[in-house]
Amino acid sequence: MPGISCANQNLLVIDPLTSNNTCGAKLWWRWLKEPHLPWAKHWKEKYTPNCNEKDLIRLQEVPEGSPIWNLAKRNRNIIQDHSFWEIRDGETTFFWEDAWQQLPRLATPDLENYKREVQTAGNYRVNQYWSQENNEQEWRAWNPPNSISFTADNAQIQSLLSTLNKRKIRSSSARDQLRWGMKGNGSYTLKEARTQLEQNEQGETFPWSTKVWDSLFWPKIKTFLWLLMRGKTLTWDNLRKKGFSGPSICPMCRKAEETINHLFNSCNWANSIWQWLENIMQQSNRNINSIQDTITQWPGDFSNNHRVNNIWKIIPGFITWTIWKERNRRIFQNEQRNFEFLQLTLSATN
Repeated sequence: MPGISCANQNLLVIDPLTSNNTCGAKLWWRWLKEPHLPWAKHWKEKYTPNCNEKDLIRLQEVPEGSPIWNLAKRNRNIIQDHSFWEIRDGETTFFWEDAWQQLPRLATPDLENYKREVQTAGNYRVNQYWSQENNEQEWRAWNPPNSISFTADNAQIQSLLSTLNKRKIRSSSARDQLRWGMKGNGSYTLKEARTQLEQNEQGETFPWSTKVWDSLFWPKIKTFLWLLMRGKTLTWDNLRKKGFSGPSICPMCRKAEETINHLFNSCNWANSIWQWLENIMQQSNRNINSIQDTITQWPGDFSNNHRVNNIWKIIPGFITWTIWKERNRRIFQNEQRNFEFLQLTLSATN
């Protein structure tokens, strides 16, 4: 199964959305770095015909297009937020707006007036901020341009000069090169992109993620639960959002519209399974109003018996997975299993 590796019988499951996003970003990176490829030329002519190739990395307004283009477009921030220019001749790179030499954009809270004045005078590129004399020297000598309000001996300019002196630039006549990430060669890799995404999302934690990914569930159930918790399971309420039309009635009870919470929680058929297992375990933590809250708030150990605790932890996953399989069997195979058969299936699984 893509996205799953097995070593020493320990399964590592990669979040499918993260994998999808990093692959989309890779397409955007290849489009920027390999404009000679036929598909890259097609994208350029179709979507950005009036944009210079060296300015594609700075695109903000991007039109909608094919599904593959849209996937790359949605994830271009992974490229834009972590790319930088390797300075050579300094002609391509914007001094203030771009990240360069594997360092972030220059912070300018105290230099906004200076920045405005020198840009008004036409000083945008990196090479306009170093000395144009002694080009035969190995290293560039920084010489920020003067303005009406700021001269070379100004304290703020001296602070800028101190910052620039930490950014060593070799003299070169070659063009600036676009790089990405923190690796030495500046190439895009899926592994580093996943790491970047995880670091960016540390502030957006999901209380259910540990229960889903670090649980005893089979890998396919983990992936299914991840979709369920994100509200992406293809029940009819979600299918309609994608433009599909069809009978939206719940195939289990045939009494209500099929939504995620109805199918897995409040449907009479699903409710019977939850109550049956509740009677067996003599305990439950189900939230009748939200299947996501049920899984998020499902308690951990409640018994001194290790085996009983393991069964208890996987109950929400196996109930929802069993309901989903039965739902699909009824829709796609026109077959129906009675409640007693499913009880036996769940009992054998547990």
